[in-house]
Formats: sequence, structure tokens, C-alpha cells
Amino acid sequence: VSEVISESPAYKSGLTNKDLILSINEQDASYENLFKTFARSKPGDIVFLKILRNKETIDIKIISGNVN
Repeated sequence: VSEVISESPAYKSGLTNKDLILSINEQDASYENLFKTFARSKPGDIVFLKILRNKETIDIKIISGNVN
């Protein structure tokens, strides 16, 4: 993760700069998978990420929001 925008769904879920995304909805992380997952999500959908932060694996739940 290179940037987390303040007050975004990622920010509200606790995702931070330099987190490494390992999986998206229990599938291997890739740019294509990340893009497709969020492009297809509707406001209120839940996306589960497994991330690596400071040598610790953390599960994060992101609730998709509205695009303004």
C-alpha cells in the first residue's frame, strides 16, 4: 500500500501505508484481483484482506463506500 486516503474505507478499516496485501477474499493478492474486487463491489460490500505489517499477519475487513 503506497497511500491511504484520509476518511476512505481503507483508512476507516485500519489499512496503513506500507502494508503488504497478501490475500483478497482468501485469494492470492495481485493488482488484477485487487482492481476487479473493488471495481465490482457495491457500497456496503465487505472485502477481506490479509496483510503483512511489521512482520505480523493481520486480517482487515473493508466495507466498500460510495464513490464521490
